[in-house]
Amino acid sequence: MKQHELTLLLCLIWALTLLYGEMFAYWLPPIFTCSWPHLLHSSSSSTTQTDNGNYQADYVKVAVIADPQLMDKTSLGLPAKSLALELAEFYTDLNMRRSFFSSILPFKPEVILFLGDYFDGGPYLSDEEWQDSFSRFRHIFGLNAQGKYTDMQVYYIPGNHDIGYESLHSLKPEALRLLILTCTIYSYNCNLSIFLLLLLFLKHISLIFMFLKSKEKLTKGKRRKTSETTHVTSVKVNGRLTEGFIILIQEGKGVVGIKTKFKVSICYQAVIQRYEETFGTRNYRFMVGTVDFIAVDAQTLDGQPQNHLTSKTWDFVKHPTNYLDVVRPKVLLTHIPLYRPDDTYCGPDRSSPVINQRVHHTVNGNSNDISYQNYVSEESSKYLLDTIKPKFILSGHDHDQCTITHQSKYGPVIECVQHTLGTISWQQGNLYPSFMLLSVDYSTHPNASIPEEKALLTHLCYLPMQTHIYIWYIVLFIMTLLAALFWPTSSTSFWHQCCGVVGCCKQLIASIFSRSETKDKDEDANYDYEMMWDAEGTMHLVKKPLNVSTVKSNDRSSGERGNVVMRAAARKNTAQEGDHSVNVDMDSAARIPPRTGKSKTKIIIQRLIRTLRMLTVIAAVNVPLYMMLLFKDWIDK
Repeated sequence: MKQHELTLLLCLIWALTLLYGEMFAYWLPPIFTCSWPHLLHSSSSSTTQTDNGNYQADYVKVAVIADPQLMDKTSLGLPAKSLALELAEFYTDLNMRRSFFSSILPFKPEVILFLGDYFDGGPYLSDEEWQDSFSRFRHIFGLNAQGKYTDMQVYYIPGNHDIGYESLHSLKPEALRLLILTCTIYSYNCNLSIFLLLLLFLKHISLIFMFLKSKEKLTKGKRRKTSETTHVTSVKVNGRLTEGFIILIQEGKGVVGIKTKFKVSICYQAVIQRYEETFGTRNYRFMVGTVDFIAVDAQTLDGQPQNHLTSKTWDFVKHPTNYLDVVRPKVLLTHIPLYRPDDTYCGPDRSSPVINQRVHHTVNGNSNDISYQNYVSEESSKYLLDTIKPKFILSGHDHDQCTITHQSKYGPVIECVQHTLGTISWQQGNLYPSFMLLSVDYSTHPNASIPEEKALLTHLCYLPMQTHIYIWYIVLFIMTLLAALFWPTSSTSFWHQCCGVVGCCKQLIASIFSRSETKDKDEDANYDYEMMWDAEGTMHLVKKPLNVSTVKSNDRSSGERGNVVMRAAARKNTAQEGDHSVNVDMDSAARIPPRTGKSKTKIIIQRLIRTLRMLTVIAAVNVPLYMMLLFKDWIDK
């Protein structure tokens, strides 16, 4: 295969790989691998009984998404605004955006249901960082598209990465949680006006008055021995109370520098408030079709009873509207799954080991508050099941699939299926991101009786395995590099070789079909037919073999022609001439000078140059294609 043919082949392989990994793979769920569950059932199983007979049931289409958990500075321990963090955020956001637009939206859902954990470090983000993450969230899931998806209803429930655990809930409004961030401003050889501008920019109004009243003068020139004086102040940054330490660097009686250190203090009540301002209330009830959905803030269920947020959640759970209506089936929505015993089998869809219950506590004064938990406590789970009596539970938090069955012990035994949905993000520890399709019954016939098993149908759908796609990119790059370096250079064209192979195949096929005919002809050529008459005068053909004289090879060497016999002297001369010709050939071969091989260094340099040329051509063709595929999905349409 020639160099240009190998380059063309590699370009084609890379182009097909990029098209599949960046586009076609996301088209598979809506085309081949996934469908609405009510369409998977037969028409007989999707009918509803009425007084007049059967009729086809209608369904509301609901898409369920869990744990997008947008990456931020708390995710990988990388500095904020660093290139590595920006790249990680971009590719994670791009993958989820492609999954939503290319794999979920083609199903045309009427309702989108998010199961919490929208940001990775939600409680620890400043207001500006929170708004930046929310803008990314809206961009990923198409919430910025004006008028395009306004007919879809969107519902949210809070997650622990959005509002935190119960240990944060127990903080009183006046108690401040010290979080990020330490800022330092250091300046030398400045004048008072620069200090005032810095303080004005940082909204340090109190310090401005302090400096205006100060009689200390700034000195210029070479800095000598200095001393530091610390001033503690309280200011408001972005509308929040902030404790700051202003350190003046003095040289004698003059101020030559300033350090400002701020401990950004975020009141937890403000975290709850900004979540509800962004995503809505944490505990609420809504109806889809003929099914009631009850959303509960699971992070507050196991808090201290005297905690305001905990008591508010339980008041909502105990509200009569959540358990008096026993006609319509109910679906309970909690981010944290309900309790399950250790080592419970989670079904065939789970790809990672089962994680058992883990509860961590933080001591705050006289209380022992929960700072981390895998599941809701057993007592709280039983109370929810016995009070609400749901037929189906949807949860997230675990980042992997788990389907189990709960039973209620009070009154009639009620079985409830809980499905913990895996994450949609490929960066959250699950190689198989997923989403769920729900078909919720919407029967408009007044006399319809709805079987509970048909009121809610589910189907789990898997998204492309992005990690495996990137691994294949790396493997293909290594194979491309090895092919460019070590593929032998041949003068024979690849297409000529293909034509030769095709020609050999044709000859082989022709020889197989013509073998029988040739055999018949050869057999007839070695026989003759003789006419013979019997006593009655009837003629018969008798087949007789021919006498064919075979000439041996040693007879040819005698050199005889007719009756003439070659003399011994002539034979001797002939033999000598034959020997002489052989000797001449051998001598000529011996006189050919040995082929001068190229030096290894020159061969290596030529190989490297050839490899560089091939990689340049491959990159020139496929890098623009890759960039087009990236920004095709990233830019708002």
